[in-house]
Amino acid sequence: MSWGNIVSIQSHVAYGHVGNAAATFPLQRLGFSVWPIHTCLFSNHTGYPPIDGRPTRGVVFEPSVVAEVVQGLAQRGVLAACDGVLSGWLGKADIGTAVLSAVAAARHARPTVFLCDPVLGDDTPDGQGRLYAAADIPDYIRHQILPAADVITPNRFELEILSGQPVRDVSQALRAARSLLRPAGQGPTACIVTSLPDERAQDQIACLAVTTAGAWVVSTPRLSFAPNPPPNGTGDCLAALLLGYILLDQDIPQALGDAVSALYAILQHTQTLGVGPGGRPELAVVEAQESLLKPAQRFVPAVVDHGLGV
Repeated sequence: MSWGNIVSIQSHVAYGHVGNAAATFPLQRLGFSVWPIHTCLFSNHTGYPPIDGRPTRGVVFEPSVVAEVVQGLAQRGVLAACDGVLSGWLGKADIGTAVLSAVAAARHARPTVFLCDPVLGDDTPDGQGRLYAAADIPDYIRHQILPAADVITPNRFELEILSGQPVRDVSQALRAARSLLRPAGQGPTACIVTSLPDERAQDQIACLAVTTAGAWVVSTPRLSFAPNPPPNGTGDCLAALLLGYILLDQDIPQALGDAVSALYAILQHTQTLGVGPGGRPELAVVEAQESLLKPAQRFVPAVVDHGLGV
């Protein structure tokens, strides 16, 4: 039995688990039919050491290709049965037009939850952050994508970019996230901030969910993968899990707790596997599938704010 249908528009790799390769299977294990649309096809993610000067091989699809796929689904009437749209790495700003077309076509037929994971960049070891999206994508997401989104899932660095505010702790993240909220139908009603430092404990990492009704934070232990780097794709996987639990009619704090618990179970399993054939750890989304559904350890969000109207 399928709990619903989800269109997922983001990157894809042949080897490893980032983008659609990190999102599709977890959503399927939750009981959803997933229709992935790839914005690129790479051999592996770009965090690998270069070979012949290139960390990966493949192609970023032209916006017209992605738009053609969306149009084909719309013409078949498929998007009329869509319950959720998930967007991630765009590659090119104009691919966002295809994302918005998919959302509009789905909403024309039924209420559809649109979760935007604004994949723009990430923290660097010095804590400053690095933008790896094309230079025109932040403004496109800010002015075009966000007004159509119901939920957004920026990491700490991405929240700084989108809000224009410093984000160094939970209190600053709360303020910045609230600045992005809008009334229903005019923009995001929920902002879930990932990869936040937990000022209460250096060995913890936090996620913060903010709505007009309140704010909740959940922290988990930081897992070390030393001497190897941590696996890529955790944000992609978490965004997918969040959308899945939201579509299962969970409220935001419950969805946050369940999604973080599932991702932590995947990361624990990843830690035990060590490096993959490519020489780096890759998310164990397949190997940890039973733990994904029934995590051994559950993390319960704590209330940090009782909310303000927008």
